[in-house]
Amino acid sequence: LLSWQTFTVEIQNRFQSSLHTDQKFIRLRERTQQPKETGQQFIDVMEKLCFQVNPNMMEQEKMLHIKAGLKPSLKEKVFDKQPKSMYELRNIVKRMEDIELMLNSGNNNEDQLESPSYSSTIDQP
Repeated sequence: LLSWQTFTVEIQNRFQSSLHTDQKFIRLRERTQQPKETGQQFIDVMEKLCFQVNPNMMEQEKMLHIKAGLKPSLKEKVFDKQPKSMYELRNIVKRMEDIELMLNSGNNNEDQLESPSYSSTIDQP
């Protein structure tokens, strides 16, 4: 055996049922980004699931699973950017979420600035 990781994978493969692996694959295939889950959190969960299904899964296959489960607003932007690696995928998702956060916080500030001040509309004696 080459490493501890290889050893543990071999032990798991030997004693783990194929049903268990099938269940993990179904979870991987059906997993989607949750409303309150950031893209980074989703990618972390998906990478873990990918490893559980196949420790030797190629990066391109991982990316396919991850892109398929992203929320629609991120998915469209990620497909448009066509990342070539997990590193690029993570950076694109982070940048898009940062922009989204900045735009949303900017809208909140504008709403506060545009709301009338009731104290200024009352005539002072």
